[in-house]
Formats: sequence, structure tokens, C-alpha cells
Amino acid sequence: MKAEIMNLTTYFPQLDEFQESDLFSGVENPWEVLLKIEGYLIEKIEALRKSYGSVKVPGAEVVHRTHRFGESMLVVNNLIEISSLTVVEGAGIVLSGGTVLEPGALIKAPALIGEENEAYKIRSRGQVAMLSGLAAVVGCLRACYEESLGYAKTRVQG
Repeated sequence: MKAEIMNLTTYFPQLDEFQESDLFSGVENPWEVLLKIEGYLIEKIEALRKSYGSVKVPGAEVVHRTHRFGESMLVVNNLIEISSLTVVEGAGIVLSGGTVLEPGALIKAPALIGEENEAYKIRSRGQVAMLSGLAAVVGCLRACYEESLGYAKTRVQG
């Protein structure tokens, strides 16, 4: 039994309304976008940095972890409310207006946080949760994963 192959609009009928829909250009299967996300974010963040410049965020600090491939992150020490688009200096992180960062939150680069989001520390596990706009991206990624898993289970070689 061969799996039915569908196009992206089958999975995401409102893809053209998605703010980052260009991430899906040139992609046939939803799971293919997973390979493009990091490079897409880096390009987008660099373009925003060139347009807007970058600033230090009062109440937060940028930490660089050299033992994990030079990964950088923003560590939030105080409650921060972002009023307009902010490119974090030296971090590869963009925070959009309306974003609220609570003490203890940690945002790993590269990250493009959309408007009206909240980041807070989940006390039980020490992880960061992002709500609203990012939930849509997570939902898309979950759908990609589930579809690729279903395809893998029904795929017939040969």
C-alpha cells in the first residue's frame, strides 16, 4: 500500500497568511522545513540587525556557552516588557513588541520571537515556555513530525 502524497496546502491551508510563510518556499513535504529553520532564522535576524541595529536589554544578559558549539543565549534577570522590535546585541535573538520576559527565562539563539509573547521559567523543570505566536510554529513542527512519521510507517520501497 502506497502512502498518498499531498502538498503543503493540504497540511496548512492558511500557509499564505503565516507571517513566516517564505520559510516554506521550495518545500514539497512539511518535514523538509525542519532542515531550513536555523539558516532561515540566522538570515532573518541578520537582516533585522542591519535594519534596526542591536541593543543591550536592561535586566538581561547575553551568555556564550563555548562548550556547546558557541551557543549564545539571553538570560533574563528582571521582568522585561519589550515595547518595539529589539535585536539583542551579540546574541542572534530578536524580540518583537509586546513580548514579556519574566525572571529566570532563558532564550537560546537563534530565536525570532513574534509579537505578544511571554517567556517564563517553568519552575518544575527550569525550561522556558513561549506562548502565542510561537505556539503556531510548534504546532506546524508537530504536524510535520506526525505526518513524516505516518509516511515512514506506510512507505513502500521499490
